[in-house]
Amino acid sequence: MRRLNTTTTKALAVVPAEIAYELVHEVGWESRHQFVDVRSATAFARGRPKAAINVPFSTSDLFEDAAKALERDPPRLVVAGTAASQAAVVLERLGFEAVVMDGGFDRWRDLGLPIDLDGYDDDDDDELQDDGDPAKW
Repeated sequence: MRRLNTTTTKALAVVPAEIAYELVHEVGWESRHQFVDVRSATAFARGRPKAAINVPFSTSDLFEDAAKALERDPPRLVVAGTAASQAAVVLERLGFEAVVMDGGFDRWRDLGLPIDLDGYDDDDDDELQDDGDPAKW
């Protein structure tokens, strides 16, 4: 694990995707860690780490307002996306423990780790469901 220097007094922990996977999925699909994907809703719909929630980061203030609605249980969050470090700083300021995943979703997918897709139900015989026109995703 490496540390990312930020403007806060505490350095952020940065972990590779393999470790992020272990943190989020340490007890079946339930864990003391929640995966927060800070990419846009469009990118999130096209694919995300299994069981991730989406809290898009566009500005620090808007993200802080949205992040305040996150449940405090689990208090530990794994954050990924292009603005993951900025989002993690905001989450730490709100009292969460945040870990940044290095490599983002591309690295997660390249490792073959489990993903969710809109319009795809992993538990339903691997059949695609009609979720609208993919051109509009």
